[in-house]
Amino acid sequence: MADYTQQLKEIVEIVRRQPTVPQWVTAIIGAAVGGAIGFVSSFFMGAINRRNDRKTLHEGLCAELDLIFSELSDHVIYLKSEDKNSPSETNFGEFVKADLFQAVLVSPLFWRLNKRQELIKAHRQLKFLINRAHLRTGTAVHSIEMVLESVAQTIATPTTARYLQDRSAAVKPTLAN
Repeated sequence: MADYTQQLKEIVEIVRRQPTVPQWVTAIIGAAVGGAIGFVSSFFMGAINRRNDRKTLHEGLCAELDLIFSELSDHVIYLKSEDKNSPSETNFGEFVKADLFQAVLVSPLFWRLNKRQELIKAHRQLKFLINRAHLRTGTAVHSIEMVLESVAQTIATPTTARYLQDRSAAVKPTLAN
């Protein structure tokens, strides 16, 4: 039988040996690395949440603009069927209600949006109609079409893009004649 005493003594000596780095240094390094990882991950999670909040706000504002835009587009169709010289009974204040926009103007999140200038400009153009409440029908149609064109060129939403596409399709046949 082989004698393993020498090998066992070497194993016991290795196990009894003190580590070269004290445990308190290992604990401090572990805490520092863990804290750094926690800080970095919370920073990126916060950045992702802020980005998602801005995206949601922008989508909401664009949806509100789309709704106003489509209602005004439909109203133009209705007004075109009326007599151009008759007084317009249109209450533009009802069409151009921008409750969400008015609510978020005080929010710091709104002022961090990349396209806030375009949103402000589009809403200013829509507010122009409120002062035009008692126009003749022909003038109301012209004012609405002017504002729709201006808003469509200011900010790109699905409805404004479709409007511009329809307008360019309507213009092309007249240019060919």
